[in-house]
Amino acid sequence: MLPEGELRDILRTLPTVSAHGRWMCALDYAALRKPPPGFPRRSPVQSLWTGGPLRSGGRFTPAGEFEALYVAADPITAMAEAGEILVMSDGSIVTLPVGNKVHYRVEGVLTQVLDLTDLGIQARIGTTRQELTGAWLPMQTTGEVVPAQLRGRLAYESGRFTGLMSISSKNQAGTIIMAFRDRLTAPNYLEVQDPTGYIAQRLP
Repeated sequence: MLPEGELRDILRTLPTVSAHGRWMCALDYAALRKPPPGFPRRSPVQSLWTGGPLRSGGRFTPAGEFEALYVAADPITAMAEAGEILVMSDGSIVTLPVGNKVHYRVEGVLTQVLDLTDLGIQARIGTTRQELTGAWLPMQTTGEVVPAQLRGRLAYESGRFTGLMSISSKNQAGTIIMAFRDRLTAPNYLEVQDPTGYIAQRLP
């Protein structure tokens, strides 16, 4: 892993991409039956709650650092990331016994995205597919530096990026997108459209 100072310098020079998509989320049904932790009891449901990674950490988000939202580029990747299915190396799918999930589309535009699926970008920041998709929770639990979290933190601190695009750890052909909550200013946005209004939400 490159030294932190060198990574900071490299991040100042990297190209960015724009991402415009109909992305997917899959969340536990129970998580959408009530407001997230810390919200008043009668608050609306938060389908785009960004506090989870802040509280517990995530692949690119050290716990306690900043709010972010993870989405998947396609339904199969969303299901795999949610633990509903196992995508085998040959592309076949095994259904796993998990609780009920709610699937919904997230419309959005993100400019200034750091594309970690790009092999050239990976080489410049000294990372690999294995490092980007490997197990991170055991390292966080023991207090070790998680390389992907370090890169996420430095990307956030650089102020240049609205989010990251990376390889799914659960679907080798899939892509995930992570957006920094406080960088969602126009023209950037994320939105869940729901005709019933129950899980409709827009950021910012």
